[in-house]
Amino acid sequence: MSLNWKKTLRISLALLCLAGSLFLMKSFVIVSDPQMIYERALSLVETEHFDEADQELVKLRKLRDPSVLDHGLQARVDIAKGRLDQAIASLSAIPDDHPLAGWARLRCGQLERSRLRFRQAEKWLQKVIDLDENSVEARRELVYVYGMQLRRADLHEQLRRLNKLTLLKAKEIWVWCMVRDLAWWHPEEHVPILEKAIEADPEDFRSRIALAEVLRRQGLTDQALSKIEQSPENRVELRAKRMELLIDQNRMEQVEVMLDQIAVDEPSVAILRGRMAMSKGDPKSAVRFFELAEIAEPGRREIVANLGQASIQAGDSVKGKNLVQMSGKIDSLNNLLLKLEKGIEKTGAETWRELAKACEDAGRVAEARAWQSLIIANNPFDQPAQSAIFRIDSKLKTP
Repeated sequence: MSLNWKKTLRISLALLCLAGSLFLMKSFVIVSDPQMIYERALSLVETEHFDEADQELVKLRKLRDPSVLDHGLQARVDIAKGRLDQAIASLSAIPDDHPLAGWARLRCGQLERSRLRFRQAEKWLQKVIDLDENSVEARRELVYVYGMQLRRADLHEQLRRLNKLTLLKAKEIWVWCMVRDLAWWHPEEHVPILEKAIEADPEDFRSRIALAEVLRRQGLTDQALSKIEQSPENRVELRAKRMELLIDQNRMEQVEVMLDQIAVDEPSVAILRGRMAMSKGDPKSAVRFFELAEIAEPGRREIVANLGQASIQAGDSVKGKNLVQMSGKIDSLNNLLLKLEKGIEKTGAETWRELAKACEDAGRVAEARAWQSLIIANNPFDQPAQSAIFRIDSKLKTP
């Protein structure tokens, strides 16, 4: 009896040891299986347990070189923990030919935009569009960046392209109608954002120019000039803005010297050259410069009006009067839009029809079509809107 008991004990201990060994082996497999660690980290991220997920990803890096999915997951953890530089580094590691590339570039752009590094944001967002020119999200992000930087032509182009990709809301079309003249823009709202943008990236010359324009509109010419002169860049756009500010201070001799150092066909100073030509009694030269400016920013009210006046004085009264009339129609459109600024979201078909007509009269044909499309989106059987779109499409196809 005693021998059987001892034998049973030995067998039990052996089985217990074997079970323990098997358990340890299984645990080791679980701990050392990269896929299982990844799935656990993913589950932790989905449930917002980011600290634990971070620890799992540390284990994963010890077992294998990061895969594309590892980089994406690590970026999500980094973003949640506020490690934006690390997040961008992880997202950047995702190659352009991977299905996650568009998402990764878009997130980089959004992260850079969130910390007001607009140059870097634009770079990443443009990469998204290079991968997929139909990316509505990327283009909407660019609309924000260009709007903050007062980039009229770029903002107009992005809204034009967005209009081809998706149905714009009433507020978006309203903004699109205004961007070439920036008549709706409230500079006091932009000052702190632009100040921080320059602080985050001193080489962001576009935000610097926008801030100078803000200050100029508030009558703070000295401060505006200081912002431009503090720039580490020497781009022609910065010099153009500096000359505008110098003209405000009546420092014309200095402007003349600066203009002599810039190519005659440079669009960014074309309006300035045109005005100076008019002040010197040379309307023919002014026409040439205003036409150059109009190529760069077609339909901008300031250019249309100046070109009209210069054409009249240069002897082309028919062209000049037509342009002056057009500038008046643009004024009428802008005045109508400004009346609707605070209530545009609550408007309906009849207001949109009125806006469409005003846009078409002012030469904003694509914008006019957008208003008509909004009418049809709300009522597919609206015959006047259908007829208007047919007429506008015929006009747009005309060479």
